[in-house]
Amino acid sequence: MQGAGHPGRVSSVRDSPTDGGTQTTAGGAAYSNYCTFNGLIQGPTFKYSNLYVEGDGDTGYYNRVAAGTILLPSTGKFMFEYYCLNSGGTGSPGRRDSIGIYDTSEPNNTYLSNIPNSVSYFSFNGNIVKNLNNEQTGYPVWAIGNTAHCAIDCATGKVWFGVDGTWQGDPAGGTGQATTLTNNGNLVFAQGNVHNVTNAGYDSKGYINFGQIPWKYTAPSGFKALTTAELDTPAIATPSGHMDMTLYTGNDATDRTISPFSFQPDLVWFKARNHTFSHELYDAVRGVTKVVYPDGTNADCTNSSGLTAFTANGFTIDDADGVNDNGKTYVAWAWNMGGSNSNPSGGTISSTVRANTTNGMSIVTWTGTGSAGTVAHGLGAKCQFIVIKQRGTGGGGDGNWVAWHHALTAHSGLGRLVFNTDHNDGDSGSGSVHWNNVKPDANTSTFSLGTSGNVNGNTGTYVAWAFSEKAGFSKFGSYAGNNNNNGATVVTGFAPRYLIIKRTDSTGNWAINDTARDGNETTYGNDASLYVNSNSAETTSSSLNVDFLSNGFKLRSNNASYNGTGTYVYIAFAESPFKYARAI
Repeated sequence: MQGAGHPGRVSSVRDSPTDGGTQTTAGGAAYSNYCTFNGLIQGPTFKYSNLYVEGDGDTGYYNRVAAGTILLPSTGKFMFEYYCLNSGGTGSPGRRDSIGIYDTSEPNNTYLSNIPNSVSYFSFNGNIVKNLNNEQTGYPVWAIGNTAHCAIDCATGKVWFGVDGTWQGDPAGGTGQATTLTNNGNLVFAQGNVHNVTNAGYDSKGYINFGQIPWKYTAPSGFKALTTAELDTPAIATPSGHMDMTLYTGNDATDRTISPFSFQPDLVWFKARNHTFSHELYDAVRGVTKVVYPDGTNADCTNSSGLTAFTANGFTIDDADGVNDNGKTYVAWAWNMGGSNSNPSGGTISSTVRANTTNGMSIVTWTGTGSAGTVAHGLGAKCQFIVIKQRGTGGGGDGNWVAWHHALTAHSGLGRLVFNTDHNDGDSGSGSVHWNNVKPDANTSTFSLGTSGNVNGNTGTYVAWAFSEKAGFSKFGSYAGNNNNNGATVVTGFAPRYLIIKRTDSTGNWAINDTARDGNETTYGNDASLYVNSNSAETTSSSLNVDFLSNGFKLRSNNASYNGTGTYVYIAFAESPFKYARAI
């Protein structure tokens, strides 16, 4: 390929599915999977192994960021170079190249400098801009023939910029930074075209070097190329030991044991794929045979012919239609929630908890008081997704499943979704009646409840399933839909195994996709969809395609449940952490 940072010569790009060698300040020494641009992003044109980017406002490169493929780890110091090929001037129109860092938890639907917790170094005026505020002015202007640099200390979030080997501030010494970002696990290196409308002549063009070849200018002491070898070692190297799934065909047999897992599940969720039987959910805290139906408002009840045992590596079922009707095909999703119950302190409302702090998942039960209070969840981390179900008829609720996701934005993040319906995030009163005006992620030990009968009515009984993100295993994020078959590309930091998507600004189904039901992708990816809020049989259609990637997923349709013009949240669990991916 043409040399990234060294135009006019052919470069040997060092990229390998296995790790080896030692990084130096010269770059290009180690063997590993190196960062590149994410070539699936709509707008810019990528070439040469996704290390070259160009685009103009009138060809679609506006309100968009060219993002790197690797999430920056929690520690370590990293840099990249951008060799500018843009001969445009500083006026309007003119060159609009910028480099910086992008927070992928924010939608990729505006220019880099307008995105929260992101930063951009403008070529045409030398400004360093973060969320439309000038962090620095008077930095060097750069143009065709110049090499611009960006560096970050991931432990502190400090960011530096430079041109042609001269840095502003002292990256090696850790001083004089241009700005400081919050390293929340969602940051990537980025390039942007500083323009927000369709106009010709506002363009970008250049090569990027993430360290695949030797740096044109020696890196500051301690700074490296970003590769998968440098990523944090995930706490969960094998996700299938914590969340897994299986497919089977019903046979009407009693006392049938299915043993496909490497763990004893505490939560198993069943759905008939080719029939309209309701979803059925069982967990070990409420006890075997106790079923709730995610697509309905029914109280939990005893189903003695449903799931009758959690076994060392699976479960035992009888002949109930929802789990084992003859000739029906089924999927069972299973989670390892901890294995034993406890009664943690810290909440004003007593709770029974089965928690797995390693994978960030817990089951919580309690009896409502009718007075606002707090409930201990046992996660040892902030709760980022929670679903609550009223178990009985006491407490005065209507049986709807109350769900909260930390990426909800309406009503100061205090809204709610309804797991069993397509309801949007539109309840202005939810903050007080459901959450007592305290978001469930306010601390690491409890969540707050109001007095709604669906979460905390007097004498009502309740169950919740609570989750916190664990890098390389789970991700609970959001994205902006674009109503286009070339939809959003979402970085999770792992290859997904299981994915739920829900539109929040308007009504939309809770769509479930996974690699078990559609593991043999044809055109793009997973189009075998089920819906939490519906008992419908599985649907397969190219209009539902979700492309599962080694580091996330991409939307491939304009289906409103996945990728209309709106905002979406998702819940994802991993098949493999990206650190161990064999390709990007």
